[in-house]
Amino acid sequence: MFGRMYFKSTLRDVLTDKKKLITQSYDGANVMSGHISGVQTLIKSDYPNAHYVQCYAHLINLIMKAASCKSKETRIFFSNLTDINNFFTRSHQRVQVLDELVKKSLPKTVETRWNFKSRVVNTVYENRELIIECIYKIEATSNQTITINQAGALRKMLLESTFIYVFHRIMPHLDIIYNQLQKRSTSPVEINNAIYNFEINIQKENTLNNVDSIQVDEGESAKRKRENIYLTRNIIAKEVCDTIFN
Repeated sequence: MFGRMYFKSTLRDVLTDKKKLITQSYDGANVMSGHISGVQTLIKSDYPNAHYVQCYAHLINLIMKAASCKSKETRIFFSNLTDINNFFTRSHQRVQVLDELVKKSLPKTVETRWNFKSRVVNTVYENRELIIECIYKIEATSNQTITINQAGALRKMLLESTFIYVFHRIMPHLDIIYNQLQKRSTSPVEINNAIYNFEINIQKENTLNNVDSIQVDEGESAKRKRENIYLTRNIIAKEVCDTIFN
């Protein structure tokens, strides 16, 4: 009730002609976009021309969330990504070790903001070997059993990850369109161009078969294991790209 009164009071102060409010845009949360008691419905009851348009950037978040849940492997990956971030940020001593070796902090993950998760993916990918070294140092020097167990699990995950590069390749395209859709001043033509370019780039990623150029960690050089890794990467890459594109 208070929120409704606040919205109406604020709108009355800045808008005297109700017909001039022609649109409203929020994310897809039911409290904002709901057709029964959502904010958009409450506003439109007083401003009949205020048609609701869902935020494009939030749609991108939903698409990427669907892509991240496409398979068991991707769900585990993003869960582990959050674990890596939490492992370091919740201990001052671990942060010191990270700063000493990597010289870069891990961005905090935000559940509904994929541009933040993109930064985490890129940071982990670009500093993967240093982060593994950092985790190994913590594992070797810590006196706490829980820390040793957590460090060992994360190190194993980073060593055995077969598809982190998939999101590292896809997310730069996501960042570009996300930033364009978040601009305060844009036009329908610019939005259409941004979406078109995004679709073209995702299609290119979907048809790009240069997996063989990705280096495999030492110890994974057996022919059969390499073939399985390449096959897994290709399958996951195709699933993620198909989810985004469709």
